[in-house]
Amino acid sequence: MADAVRASRRDAVFFSQATASHRYTCGTVDVCAQGFGDTLLLVATRSPEMTEDLEYAIGLAVMAECQGQYAHVAFVDAHNCMVDITEPVVSGSLTAYEYWQAAQAASVGRAAAPVSVFEAGSAHRAVPFSREEGFGDLGGIMALVVRVEDQLTAYVIFDGNNVEHGSARCCGRIC
Repeated sequence: MADAVRASRRDAVFFSQATASHRYTCGTVDVCAQGFGDTLLLVATRSPEMTEDLEYAIGLAVMAECQGQYAHVAFVDAHNCMVDITEPVVSGSLTAYEYWQAAQAASVGRAAAPVSVFEAGSAHRAVPFSREEGFGDLGGIMALVVRVEDQLTAYVIFDGNNVEHGSARCCGRIC
């Protein structure tokens, strides 16, 4: 794995500027978007609504829609708050359309937004919890904090399995 990372650095293009992050909403879907050079980061949630996995084609459609504005698009499905197992989000559904519309607005909005020099920092904290206690195999909490001018945006990942709907631990709001 380390060799693959080293090899990819030869072709990597680095940017020193980013847009501020901003939230876009369509129906039940919130998308936090931030542009980094020619790359758009989208983090989507329906919290506090229950959401199961998105059909793969939805993610592809979202990324393709945004590539008119950005060369590269990273789409993160920040689900899921659950009570029971629910149906996946499928192409052609109203929910899929909401993801697509929110991403489209985010792509256009961030492409038109001013850019500034950004700073970023990251951290990882291992936690002493198991799968039976609600944590997945990553077993930790990871964070990336980005500063653009006076705005701080924290992207926090915790590998929590099926966090209970309505709990304080649930996905929460983004941006």
